[in-house]
Amino acid sequence: MAEQAAANPAGKKRAAPRKERAPKRAKKASAGAGADAPPDPPVQPDSDDEPGLDEDASRYFEQLRTSLLALSRATAWSDACAEWRLETIEDAPGGTCVCGKSPITKRCHLVNEQTNQRAVVGSSCVRRFDGSAHALKRDCTSAFESLRRVAEDPWGVRASAALVALAEQRGALKPEIAAIVRDIGRKRPTERQLALLARANVDVLNHFFAPPPCDCGGALRLRINTKNGTLFYGCAAFPECRRTQPDPLRRARGTDVVTRLKRSTDYDAAHGANSAKHWADDIDV
Repeated sequence: MAEQAAANPAGKKRAAPRKERAPKRAKKASAGAGADAPPDPPVQPDSDDEPGLDEDASRYFEQLRTSLLALSRATAWSDACAEWRLETIEDAPGGTCVCGKSPITKRCHLVNEQTNQRAVVGSSCVRRFDGSAHALKRDCTSAFESLRRVAEDPWGVRASAALVALAEQRGALKPEIAAIVRDIGRKRPTERQLALLARANVDVLNHFFAPPPCDCGGALRLRINTKNGTLFYGCAAFPECRRTQPDPLRRARGTDVVTRLKRSTDYDAAHGANSAKHWADDIDV
């Protein structure tokens, strides 16, 4: 007792020693011991609507390399990839890639700058090009992503520089319209520019997406109803054929753009006399 009093002269109760806590990770591990952990979700192949990318990938790549080398001047794969550039893109079912995969939806039409040969390559196969084709892969990815965004919201989304350049090269956009679309992203757009953007986006969608067929045998084109701001498909042979189809995607109405479209005359002037026929206001869905 005397020894305890000497060790604790104030007479305070000595605290019980703390129990050491196990680390949190160890605690979780011990709590879950014996229980079956859920299996990891299967990894989905980045096929980009192209079947068989994870199956026989080496065979497809070898066929891709062999086909493009036969159309190139260079004999080395890295040098041959640098010879190809993007000519246009296409988003339509039923295509075939030079690697043999079919059907594919997203296709890139390439041209060789040395031999002037052309090839249709799926967007997934373009990503397998050598690093020397960095610009080609960048333009292809940017164009398809921009096309998807424009299709979802043609009222206010500005197409990427790669997509605008392709549309201008292919004649889908006049140079003066393409210049306005590029300029919209640099400063706050005016009402006239927003109206031109909506019409330019519809022209871009009509060019790069395969149009549905019309009952008369012609092709349907996506159009804007300037009375209520809806999108619909009208026959390219209007006014001889007045068949229409509603927009299958049921995209939101651009009611705030309708008045801008009616006040817009620059687009009609840039596209010539056929613009009044193409952008007819007297068609109701």
